[in-house]
Amino acid sequence: MRAVFGLVGILVVVGVIVWILGAPGGYLDKTQADIKAGNKAKEQVNVIAGNSKDGEYPFRKTITIDLATNTSGKTEGLLVTSVNPSGPAATYYGLQRSDVVIDLGQMGPVKGQTWSADEALDWLDDAYRKQQRLTVIRNGTTITLPQAPTAAAAPANGNAKSSNGTPLSQQLDAIQKIPTH
Repeated sequence: MRAVFGLVGILVVVGVIVWILGAPGGYLDKTQADIKAGNKAKEQVNVIAGNSKDGEYPFRKTITIDLATNTSGKTEGLLVTSVNPSGPAATYYGLQRSDVVIDLGQMGPVKGQTWSADEALDWLDDAYRKQQRLTVIRNGTTITLPQAPTAAAAPANGNAKSSNGTPLSQQLDAIQKIPTH
């Protein structure tokens, strides 16, 4: 009989501990929020390092480019000769074979630059690391990449404020959503 009471007592204590830890806003919720924030930060660090969000593909290894020159040999853009569809050049920017990059965001226009193809790839990699927009000519049409989402998502917490989309502001938004109790 004593053994039964002892076993029931242990089960009740374990049940109370699980109930306390698993309650909304409890330790397990905070841990889950911390893990999500950590995963998001890891994705951002991978991008800043020049890799895909999962860290598997370095940007430079997933794309090959050549200089697109005019008849006098001056650079007009960067011709994408191949793209790994799983790499960040395709998944973040949506670059495709035969695209011609004519502007590298803050770096500015490619036209007239005296880069080699390797130097141009360095600048393209830098634009990815800084999440800059690219201007590309695709099938005769000028487009900006990455393309904006078609419909803006409403903030999860119901606030009207939204970040400007930079990795730092996204990380700050994620931190603000972590429960503090």
